[in-house]
Amino acid sequence: MQNDKFIKLATTLSTGELVDYFQCQSDEEICSLISQGNKSTWQKTVNLYNILGYPRWKKAIPSLLELQQDLNWPGTIEARELLSAIDFNEYKQAYTEAVTEAVNTNDGEWLEHLIFFLLFKVILRSLDEDLIEMCISILLKQASFH
Repeated sequence: MQNDKFIKLATTLSTGELVDYFQCQSDEEICSLISQGNKSTWQKTVNLYNILGYPRWKKAIPSLLELQQDLNWPGTIEARELLSAIDFNEYKQAYTEAVTEAVNTNDGEWLEHLIFFLLFKVILRSLDEDLIEMCISILLKQASFH
């Protein structure tokens, strides 16, 4: 699909209409949407991926990791949620490549976001809820002292 055509579809159709349109499209075409769009379409694209489900968007994982360059970009937080819902081994290679690119381009902010994402995914998801609540309580008490 050409960039202009997708941008027009994404900006004029509702998410539901996009889902109807892309249900019958190939996984490759669906995965190329995030890289074909722009900031105005990223949020809808990530929402579309969420509705279509994994593994339909598997090949878009590198692009979803690129969104982590700036947490203010539309769709970034939702992209994190999509990635958090699947096994890290599904995208370990793409994650390693993103970290390498962040280091090679001296993009400290992106590297920080990737590292914190992994810490959240691996550590916080595996902790007991009571332990998490206790840690949050301690942090809030500490914050109230300052």
